[in-house]
Amino acid sequence: MTTTDEHSPLLVYSLSTTSGGTSSNREISKSRRRMSCFCILVVVALERLAFYGITCNLVMFLNADPYTWQALTGAASTIFVFFSLSFLSSLVFGVLADSLFGRYSTLVLSLVLFIFGSILMCLLGWLTTHNDDYVKFCTSTGANESSPVDEGDVPNTQCTSMVFVALFLIALGAGSIRSNLSPFGAEQVKDGGPDVMHTFFNWFYWAINVGSLISYFLVAYIQQNINFFYGFVIPAASVSVCLLVFIFGRIWFITRKPTGSVLWNTARIIWQAFKRRSVRSRSYTRNSGVMMGFGPKPSFMDMAKLRFGGSFHDNMVEDVKALGKVILVFIVLVPYWMVYYQMQTTFLVQGLHLRITKHNKTSLNDTTDSKFSWFGAIPVAWLSLFNILAVLILLPLMDRVVFPWLDRRGLQISLLKRILIGMVFSILAVVCAGVLEVFRVNCYQHIQGCVWEQVIGNSTTYNAANISVMTQIPQYALIGISEVFASVAGLEFAYSQAPRSMQGLIMGLFCLSNGIGSVCGGLLLNVVSCFGWISKEDVGNINYSKLYFYFFLLAGIQLVGTLIFAAVVYFYERPSSESSIQDDPFASDRSQFGNPHRGKNT
Repeated sequence: MTTTDEHSPLLVYSLSTTSGGTSSNREISKSRRRMSCFCILVVVALERLAFYGITCNLVMFLNADPYTWQALTGAASTIFVFFSLSFLSSLVFGVLADSLFGRYSTLVLSLVLFIFGSILMCLLGWLTTHNDDYVKFCTSTGANESSPVDEGDVPNTQCTSMVFVALFLIALGAGSIRSNLSPFGAEQVKDGGPDVMHTFFNWFYWAINVGSLISYFLVAYIQQNINFFYGFVIPAASVSVCLLVFIFGRIWFITRKPTGSVLWNTARIIWQAFKRRSVRSRSYTRNSGVMMGFGPKPSFMDMAKLRFGGSFHDNMVEDVKALGKVILVFIVLVPYWMVYYQMQTTFLVQGLHLRITKHNKTSLNDTTDSKFSWFGAIPVAWLSLFNILAVLILLPLMDRVVFPWLDRRGLQISLLKRILIGMVFSILAVVCAGVLEVFRVNCYQHIQGCVWEQVIGNSTTYNAANISVMTQIPQYALIGISEVFASVAGLEFAYSQAPRSMQGLIMGLFCLSNGIGSVCGGLLLNVVSCFGWISKEDVGNINYSKLYFYFFLLAGIQLVGTLIFAAVVYFYERPSSESSIQDDPFASDRSQFGNPHRGKNT
């Protein structure tokens, strides 16, 4: 039955009224939860502001002087690797939080790493804008040579080492925060029931996008139209405030001790089940359908249970079985993440080759003050605002209006089906990008007067097509719509299916699927460059590349992934008999994952 408080905002949601405890104690607990949630939402908003403040124009930073990396196979590929490392660290730090350090201590360490990386990026921003000696050093092939680097190559490694160190520290810190902050926040509200948990994830995701909105709107403008030093100072200050808020919030947080080595126990359970697979085959009598005198034929993993002659408690084995099912879903999500991370890479490069500035450089007099002419150019990263706005508008609309309306009519959409809908929208997004790229290249190569030469960031010249960058709005908006369905539901699915002992591990695996998608997108970009789809001419020109083939290939891969995921959804959501639920002591909890408002009968 639907309660009146089911969709109330998280910070005003009342505690479940139980027979135990005084009214005063309930008020103290309510106030504590409010403050702990407030601190966590502030932290996630500021951390995302810092993260996207670093990455929103990172392609442009590496593409411009003094680094001048090639736009796609250099700068964009580096961003793909950066995201991949970030998500790999999510898995590692998720396991460490579960088994060794605890979530609170792990998050503090992560914020410290992030701060050091952000400070290094500030230093790099200052050196590239205020230190001519550094610029000259970076544009030489070596410490003792003065010949310029060929355009499109990576500059000398002595110069770029600081870039890699800074990105490495940020990737470690941000990845750890990503896998641990959401389950840490969920621990603060879990006593409120499944509905308040669902509301928490919506508020959590909303806070992420508020931070992203500020980052793309303010920081991206400063980086493109003023300089990268000031553009990197804001993220560094933001993540520093994060640390202060998180330490201050310790007085309200509920913290739990680590539960031990999850990976070691998981490996032991799988190994014992594998060793006893022959026992399962010999002991099962097909004619009677009985093993060891009772029940249906056990599964492969059941052979590690005590009641089937193994060494592990039933609960531990059931946790590992749940992990296997979740991993299957995460694997099929990889193509979605391949498409999703085009926003910070190929979409941005495509935008740099569409009309952004007010004037064509070739039409200006040579004596014109170029800074005045280009100041105020639309930051290409602003196109991501349409993605963020789509999330900020649609997320509360779906949660407060559409989903409740469907619920009342018995048409509930499960988490996995929401992910499936999101995958369809991601296909449409990348198809839009491919169609736009076909028109852009055709305009640049074959239509007279379509060449638009523009200076971005007062330094780098891009040979663009005379087509407004606003034509990218549909692809960004479609990614935003897909995010409302797929990414939000994926985050909630990961936590809802995580046994308490494996929350960090499963959230880390969810993030790892993100990282695998990112690295696959980067690898695919480099593979297609071997077929001549990507031009390796000068850094400011992709006008003779066949980037649209890459987009259409991504759409095809995502289409195949969507069809496979549809089969997984069918397999995962098959109606369970009452007896099968009784056999699994966790089925009553996990069977609700398909309901966007878990805790009610589907």
